[in-house]
Amino acid sequence: MRHGKAFEREAFDGPDEERPLTPKGITRVAKVAEAIARRCKPDRIIASDFRRALETAKICQDRIAALTGLSLTVRVLKAEENVLRPECHPVRCLEFLNAAIDVEQGKVLLFVGHEPNLSGVIALMTGGHGKIQKFKKAGIAVLERGSLNGNWRLTSYKSPRDWR
Repeated sequence: MRHGKAFEREAFDGPDEERPLTPKGITRVAKVAEAIARRCKPDRIIASDFRRALETAKICQDRIAALTGLSLTVRVLKAEENVLRPECHPVRCLEFLNAAIDVEQGKVLLFVGHEPNLSGVIALMTGGHGKIQKFKKAGIAVLERGSLNGNWRLTSYKSPRDWR
C-alpha cells in the first residue's frame, strides 16, 4: 500500500519525513482500510517510519480492528533498516520483503511505503509482469506467491477511487 495523500513539501514547514496526511488523505485511507478489512484481513502491518506512512498504517490498524476484531501489530522500520523509504533501492527492499514473508509464512502482510520504491519492487517481484503505471496515494497492490515456482503474481491493483 502506498501512504495516503500528505501535505505538499512546499506547504509544510519541516523535513520531508515529517509531512502528515491531509484531511482528505485521512478520509481516503480510512475507506481503503475498511475495504481491506472486508477482503483480506492482514495479520501484520509493516510500515516506513515517515510520518505519512505511519499515519496510514495506524488508520489501517484501527479501522481493520474496529471492523474485524483483529488485533494487528504495526512494525515500524526505523532509519537504516527502513527499506520502504522512497530512496531505497528496490533490490534491497525486495530482499527484506522476501525475508519477512518467509518468516511470516502463510500470513497476509500489509506493507505501507512510498513511490517510486513500491512500483520498482513490484516490477522486480513479478519479473516485470506486474507493472503499475501510476501507483496512486492510498493505492493497494495485492500480490500472491506461486506455490510451485515461488514467483510472484500481481493479482490486483486498486486506487482509492476503485473502493468507492
